[in-house]
Amino acid sequence: MRSRSLLVNNGGRWDYEGHSVRIVTNLRAADNSAYADLYSVNLYPYNLDQNGPFPDMEQFPYVALQKGNWYAIDLYMKQNTMSGARDANGNYATANADGVYKVWINGHPAFSKTNFRWRKHPEIGVEGLWLDVYHGGVQPAPYDMHYRLDRVTVATSYVGPQK
Repeated sequence: MRSRSLLVNNGGRWDYEGHSVRIVTNLRAADNSAYADLYSVNLYPYNLDQNGPFPDMEQFPYVALQKGNWYAIDLYMKQNTMSGARDANGNYATANADGVYKVWINGHPAFSKTNFRWRKHPEIGVEGLWLDVYHGGVQPAPYDMHYRLDRVTVATSYVGPQK
């Protein structure tokens, strides 16, 4: 999911303030173990509390995806509230730590965090679903990679897996 961003001039350098939240699947095990076709799942959430230009990944505990299987992944996001006085640009003094991000995989809770701080301005909100697939790093992918999506739905309430 991605929100509208807010650019702020910090000493002659424009910095991004706003957010983008990505689901990241990591590299599989390098050996030929029983875990070779399992991929860990992480959240990569740009937010106001990150240290530096890139956020820390937050791993989904006890969750792995297996190559070749289909998964129903449901995402829920609620923006944080704001309080205090407003500056000349309309930013609130305080971004309250009450933003929510939840993930279900095949109808089972996979991740939940309820203290995100994404915004200080009331016009920054969820802009839309951003379905991009990236091969991370700076080196080109060593071979063609395939990724399939099916039955993408955007809703205002929980949908869950297809029955």
